[in-house]
Amino acid sequence: RALLQSNCFDLDDLVYQSWKLSQDSDVQAAVKKIFSYWFIDEYQDTNVVQYHLFKNLCDGHRFTLVGDDDQSIYTWRGASPENLHRLKDDFCDLQVIKLTQNFRSTPQILQAANTLIEHNDHLFPKSLESVHDPGPGLTLLTSTNDETEIEDIVDRITLNDYESQAILVRTNYQLMGFEKS
Repeated sequence: RALLQSNCFDLDDLVYQSWKLSQDSDVQAAVKKIFSYWFIDEYQDTNVVQYHLFKNLCDGHRFTLVGDDDQSIYTWRGASPENLHRLKDDFCDLQVIKLTQNFRSTPQILQAANTLIEHNDHLFPKSLESVHDPGPGLTLLTSTNDETEIEDIVDRITLNDYESQAILVRTNYQLMGFEKS
């Protein structure tokens, strides 16, 4: 309420106000006159209001949406990977292209990923494939807490081969324990 009284918007307000505007036929016509093609990435993390905003502005235009129903990470903030499926109902000539060929990971990594994601409720079933030759096998590392996890990982990194080692984390704060070790 304080934001509204100050004529300020947060992201949710911007999306909602844009959706309200997009319901006006004059606004739709003006936007459609300017933009003839749309590209939206990370579509699996759109919410229902964003879906309707997209539908109001893109209906009748060509568009490309990139999204993976198995990679939706913002459901806690209202994202609905079902928006990918909803497209099939609202756009009858929709063409779905599955990008299943992976250029980063070895077959062992992708087999582990496929084993995990096969338990998901799939809107668009898929199986990931690698372009690489098989590499070394995978090791499952289980730890009881952050400290033992870091110690176990550091113990596995060989000093003789440190240039071929990588530690991948989702956020920077996860590196702090490694920096201290």
